[in-house]
Amino acid sequence: MSAGPRLPHFALVKLLAEAASLEHATPRFIELIAGAFGWSAGALWLADAEDRVLVWSDGWTEAGDVAEFAARSRRLTFPRGIGLPGRVWADGEPAWVADVAADANLPRADLAGALGLRAAAAIPVYGDEGALGALEFLGREPREPDAEALEAMRTAGRQLGQYLERRRAERRLRDAEAHAASIVRGALDCIVLMDATGVIRDFNVIYRLGSSTERLDGGFGPTAGVGYYRRSNDTFAWDVQLFVALTNYTAGTQEISANTFGLTVGVHLNNE
Repeated sequence: MSAGPRLPHFALVKLLAEAASLEHATPRFIELIAGAFGWSAGALWLADAEDRVLVWSDGWTEAGDVAEFAARSRRLTFPRGIGLPGRVWADGEPAWVADVAADANLPRADLAGALGLRAAAAIPVYGDEGALGALEFLGREPREPDAEALEAMRTAGRQLGQYLERRRAERRLRDAEAHAASIVRGALDCIVLMDATGVIRDFNVIYRLGSSTERLDGGFGPTAGVGYYRRSNDTFAWDVQLFVALTNYTAGTQEISANTFGLTVGVHLNNE
């Protein structure tokens, strides 16, 4: 197959780099692979939240009656080892079926045959800890296994798996940040979230001092000491942006007047 079809690497990488979500990327991703290797339909199957069965994620088909195959497939699930997607998910290896009518482990073989789909192949969608699911493809003519094509498609499965894991990691990070922020902003006490370098990453916006003579001394940064001085008897709220800027200030001595809040802040280095 040295002169045969090739995986459109650049187009796939560009698609995943620009896609706003998995939903935006999947149909076109499948279409690019199907177009390169002559498949008429394709689908992405991903493990459910409990990692028990594969569920339909998205798909692509040529125009015409083959679209019925996708419409019926989306209602199905596959346990490990069952059906072509379940088999690939369980084994973590690609699989190729030359003629679906001759494979006993294809629950949709009758439907595929009725719609003129004969050959099938599936590849794992690889994550860091194994297969996250499978990409499945079907064609209109019986086709003997093509090792080179299958290996190229396996590469596409790795690309999609990396994209999927990156998106999931980004979502987990956003959820964690939102959870931490909700705790900080809902607290009645002053809470500061600081990284390992001493830079403040979050802070609940409003904090009140009780006495006109009270001074709050901080050592919130590794090199900066911050003093806060009340100048009025009224309670006040200062802006978190001002606080963060001052606390993270590590070069020189500066006197800043925050007249809006009736507050003077002195910043000085603690380098000795």
